[in-house]
Amino acid sequence: MQKSSLIIPSTANSSIEPQTVVNASSTTNQDVDEDLEVSICNSFEVIPDKIELCQELNYPLLEEYDFRHDRDLKNLNIKLLPNTILRPYQEESLQKMFDEERARSGVIVLPCGAGKSLVGVAAACLTATLVREDDKITDLNFLIGPKLFEANWIELQNLGFIAKVHCGEIQCSMTPEFLLAYNNAANDVIKRRLSAINPNKFRICQYLIEYHEQRNDKIIVFCDDLFALQIYAQKLVKAIIYGEVSQSERILILQNFQRNPRINTIFISRVGDTSFDLPEANVIIQISSHGRSRRQEAQRLGRILRAKSSFYFSY
Repeated sequence: MQKSSLIIPSTANSSIEPQTVVNASSTTNQDVDEDLEVSICNSFEVIPDKIELCQELNYPLLEEYDFRHDRDLKNLNIKLLPNTILRPYQEESLQKMFDEERARSGVIVLPCGAGKSLVGVAAACLTATLVREDDKITDLNFLIGPKLFEANWIELQNLGFIAKVHCGEIQCSMTPEFLLAYNNAANDVIKRRLSAINPNKFRICQYLIEYHEQRNDKIIVFCDDLFALQIYAQKLVKAIIYGEVSQSERILILQNFQRNPRINTIFISRVGDTSFDLPEANVIIQISSHGRSRRQEAQRLGRILRAKSSFYFSY
């Protein structure tokens, strides 16, 4: 694998003189060779409050930054370590952003666990879940720029850069008492809570935890309903992380989860959707979620996407 030779703006390497690139054209009356590309680059400024209008009129805009000739911004004397090697898709994503001696404004989409932190050293605006249930995702076109690059999830799995995940859905019937209360519930909040603490669901969750703990797996159990989350964690005697848990206690729980062979399961609210890096985790159980949000599903799945030799499980 070749080391990356990309030039990153405002770093030590950005001062290297660029290679001369010539777009050749004929000086005679003959037609221009089809293999030669002739391009004209015009730069102009659009009034900020008119950017969205340009998008609506189907005039896509791509903001570029000529970092080579910026004399006001000082270069930082930093560079990647000699033993740091970018994966092919990481280098490709950067090439989409830093191309032809300019930095483009836009969005790069990489799956969770694909090494966004390393790419983020050189580029901002990275996301793993370019998904929203409303239409506001289109706002990124004029707030940031177009999508420059998106890595193929299946391809990265096949190449071994992220984990292969086995996903399963377990449908839990309600007990007669809970079903009666569910049908007579006054609102959806009560219905969701009854669904989360359904005794049959609790038994299945308990079975899955015991099964995977016997395999020495590391398990994360997600639940959006705080009442249900606390009930599960208390009855099963497991560590719990949610909004009211202090930062010091969170660190202690996570350290034990990562290093203590006796702590193999933690219960987490939605605060763990994006904020925790737990490469040891390889099983996810979801008791309840936020209205079937695809973004949340992808983010939670990303907690177990760090590449390892074995398969990962999600319920």
